[in-house]
Amino acid sequence: MWWSARCIVHTVARTPTDTHEWLSFEDEDEERTWVFDATFLTSNWTCIFGNGCQGVLTGPAPELVQGCCSYGAHLVDKKDARRVEKAAATLTPEEWQNHGVKKNVIHTNKHGETVTRLVDDACIFLNRPGFPAGAGCAFHIAAARRRGSRHLSDPTVGPAPLGQGRPGVPLVVHRGS
Repeated sequence: MWWSARCIVHTVARTPTDTHEWLSFEDEDEERTWVFDATFLTSNWTCIFGNGCQGVLTGPAPELVQGCCSYGAHLVDKKDARRVEKAAATLTPEEWQNHGVKKNVIHTNKHGETVTRLVDDACIFLNRPGFPAGAGCAFHIAAARRRGSRHLSDPTVGPAPLGQGRPGVPLVVHRGS
């Protein structure tokens, strides 16, 4: 009889792979809310720019040495764009390979997004291999040289650059308030 049959159900608890815990705090000095992906920040991920990074294009392109700079930085708003322009004005030719190349470092792309300009198919702030100060983001290089100078900070970007070609998680997402 069917009611006498034994049925064993095994339940396996799984954490969804897309679950993230977020932390946020208000920064009254900069009039913004900082939002951090705590799950990502406590992971074992580390940036491998220049050490095998595949980049963020639709296919692996480590030979380009562009990392996540292929599309330029996607800016949040006009205030963010002004902040990036002001910070760019403080970069020296020793810190920034493209110093003086373009007057305007920000523009609106064909999708209507406010982004940093591209030079040779990558963000204008990308220093290429062989540049004396080192390859990578001119803002990062300048901040390290100046020991974290507060006025030199990245654009207020979200996951857009990482999510364009291949799925990616945002590193630190900070949005204007």
